[in-house]
Amino acid sequence: MELLNLPFKSDMAVNLFLQVALFYDAEGFIQKCKGMEFPSDLIQNLNDITYGQRIDLSEINAENFIMLPYFVLYPNKHIDTEPIGKVIRFSFMVAEELARLNERDEKNLSYNFDKNELKAGAKKMNHGLFGIIDNIARRCPQYSHEDILNLSQQKVYMMLKIDVDNANYGKRLHEIYSEAK
Repeated sequence: MELLNLPFKSDMAVNLFLQVALFYDAEGFIQKCKGMEFPSDLIQNLNDITYGQRIDLSEINAENFIMLPYFVLYPNKHIDTEPIGKVIRFSFMVAEELARLNERDEKNLSYNFDKNELKAGAKKMNHGLFGIIDNIARRCPQYSHEDILNLSQQKVYMMLKIDVDNANYGKRLHEIYSEAK
């Protein structure tokens, strides 16, 4: 039967790749796709995606690596017939971009609690993604919680950065006033 001798090819359809991958180890092929030229007809980076899409993409893992990015960013396209090499290369870009955004966030959205804030339980006040969305909704009443999911992830990042910068400034200013007394 010809299917048993079918090698993985970058232009084979996603649905065929998934069927063949059930019987053959595809890891080497998947890694080769990482080095392919990036398709010019797809999103080139994650700068302009919505905050909701970024949240959805944060669910990426080894099991959904191939399909999830395409489903989230191209929900109206039929992935089954797309060339597998293109889809895998896109998934690698998405994973790399998520790592870049997460690194940026860790670097620029940090607040160091002082001992009194820690004593008061500041670390226990982590409300996760809903806390971020709720904070922005309270800060910007023109946006509903749902609207915030549809904002650009870059805009949400800038709102959070302004809040963190203001909190860090207020803390430093308070320390300066306290030392001056």
